[in-house]
Amino acid sequence: MKRAATALVRDVPEARAAAAAALRSAAGKLGRSPVAALVFATPHYRRGASAILDELKSAGCTNVAGGCAAGVLTDEGEAEDGRALALMAFAEDGIRAFHEPGADRLRGALDGSPLGVIFPDPAEVDLAELLNGFDSGGEFEPLVGGALSGGSEKAGHFQFAGDRVEKGGVGGAAIESEKLVYGVAHGCRPIGHPLVITRAHGHLVLGLAGKPPLEMLKDTLQDHARNGGPGGPVMAGIAMDSSKSPLNRGDFIVRNLIAMKSEEGEVLAVGTPVRTGQTLVFQLMEKSSAILDMKEMVAGVKNDLGGMPAFGLYFNCRGRGKNLYGEKDHDVLAIRAGLGDFPLIGFFGNAEFAPVGKRNWLHNYTGVLVAAR
Repeated sequence: MKRAATALVRDVPEARAAAAAALRSAAGKLGRSPVAALVFATPHYRRGASAILDELKSAGCTNVAGGCAAGVLTDEGEAEDGRALALMAFAEDGIRAFHEPGADRLRGALDGSPLGVIFPDPAEVDLAELLNGFDSGGEFEPLVGGALSGGSEKAGHFQFAGDRVEKGGVGGAAIESEKLVYGVAHGCRPIGHPLVITRAHGHLVLGLAGKPPLEMLKDTLQDHARNGGPGGPVMAGIAMDSSKSPLNRGDFIVRNLIAMKSEEGEVLAVGTPVRTGQTLVFQLMEKSSAILDMKEMVAGVKNDLGGMPAFGLYFNCRGRGKNLYGEKDHDVLAIRAGLGDFPLIGFFGNAEFAPVGKRNWLHNYTGVLVAAR
């Protein structure tokens, strides 16, 4: 069992001092100096990223993976606002950091590891193409992780990759462990009936069930309101398996939905390419569904793992957290309530990655949990 310890440092202005404080705390819990680390830091530490890495290397961390995130978290809590640094320190080897420009050499970087964790820079990497390229490159290998956040198109997102700081491309870590279990928690629930996309072009839905898509959206929302359903942002849920019936919560890839005018008239734009024949179900993003999904996901991970994790990773969407629940630390507290008090690290990202079945998927508005023994 791999030994790990975490630290969450908030509001320390200087990057090296923040890293040193995190190291002192984590090393104290480990009872020794760490040999590897995962570290996520808010964009406030951009200019000090090299200093953070130098401090970790000086402490004996030969493998450091991680990067920039708008918000970070550990088992101590979630830091969605302000300056913060999250560290997970490992007492034993088994974490191999890497950085690659894209999917072409990603399989080689993982080298058959049980788990590949990725932190791509969304300012420079097409996330959908990254997963498609990886999955088409050979037999199924699970990828989990999150897209870095908090940077800009000009500044990008800094990444920690072994003994250097990188920008752009795909950073990550190949992780060895005796047993690894992952789960996905969505924050939406289906409303209305499944609708077949009858006309599509690129990201545009031009026809739903043979009718104008905006008309179908309005009808669905009116029926939902008449039945006393709660309000909330409406998304598009594309069924991962259109042949499945019935379709339930968790059977969809959820994407942003925008009503717009085009040469074809009033259509719906979806945040992923769509095609004729796919099944679409409108989704409502709301608190009660997200709470239920978290409980079910954590219970499933606990059952599959068969004991308390040695450590865990949690990648949460920036659209969740306080924006969704109206309170802080919700998901970390839900994970601890279901799995116990164990070292956990993660961040709030621009997208999440996790397998469903034997395929790696790009997720939005989800939380992805990885538990290791």
